[in-house]
Amino acid sequence: MYDEAVRLVATMVELGHLPHLESYRLLICGLYDQGNKERAEAVFCKLLHCGYNHDEVAWKLLIDGLLKRGLVDRCSQLYDIMEKKGCQVHPQTFSMLIEGLDGT
Repeated sequence: MYDEAVRLVATMVELGHLPHLESYRLLICGLYDQGNKERAEAVFCKLLHCGYNHDEVAWKLLIDGLLKRGLVDRCSQLYDIMEKKGCQVHPQTFSMLIEGLDGT
């Protein structure tokens, strides 16, 4: 039912309601679990335009979501997207992220 969840989240955003980042975490991780990498990245890119704090996005989705699930390569890809879009995170958040990516 991930297609329906993607549509629901998109409709909520269009109507001016921001879903909790936990909902995005579950959706993006679920899309990756189903092998739908392109859709997960598209949802993540749309999320970055919603006005969430970049540190919260990094913590909730990248560190608490993907890294805790062992999806280091996916986490790295999404962080690359954040960097390309000019998203900046606090140095301490960046340090924690890099430690997780390095496996330390």
